[in-house]
Amino acid sequence: MYCYFIRHGESHSNAGGRSDSNADVPLSPRGHEQARSLAAQITRTPDLIVVSPFLRARQTAQPCIEKYPAAPVETWPVQEFCYLDEALCRDTNIDERAPLRDAYYSRNDPALVNGPGTESLDQLFERVETTLGRIDRRKFTLVFTHGLFIRALFMHLHNLPRTPQTLLYQTPDIENTQIFPL
Repeated sequence: MYCYFIRHGESHSNAGGRSDSNADVPLSPRGHEQARSLAAQITRTPDLIVVSPFLRARQTAQPCIEKYPAAPVETWPVQEFCYLDEALCRDTNIDERAPLRDAYYSRNDPALVNGPGTESLDQLFERVETTLGRIDRRKFTLVFTHGLFIRALFMHLHNLPRTPQTLLYQTPDIENTQIFPL
């Protein structure tokens, strides 16, 4: 089985821009270029392309979808781990959200649901496990997802403690358009 979990390209928010909705953050111009470069690296026709419902992951997948039009495309719940209340983060940048992020991780509670529209780390792991169960091990699959989702996948595969601090401090950074092969 070949399955590539791929983090989206650089987003407007990654580049320091302000954002309102985690789901609707687009790629930056650099992110679009990264997506085109990634598609050039994929030389085998995928049996399935899976995309997150979040815009930046869909935009990253688009050059591969265009390159391999016969490959089926499905949207699965492989979106980013949303642990911050969007109402508190509206029209902020990554630096302005840092105190909220730090407060979440300092609690180190995997069951914490930190406001409306957020999920707990435990719920993220349920999504990771469901995703792994859906992957057909006989097929070559591309999964366009997000950094914290891939880090949680890493934790699951390496049986690391399922805590927010483990997610933040004991998993590798996942660069934009980095491929995590499985």
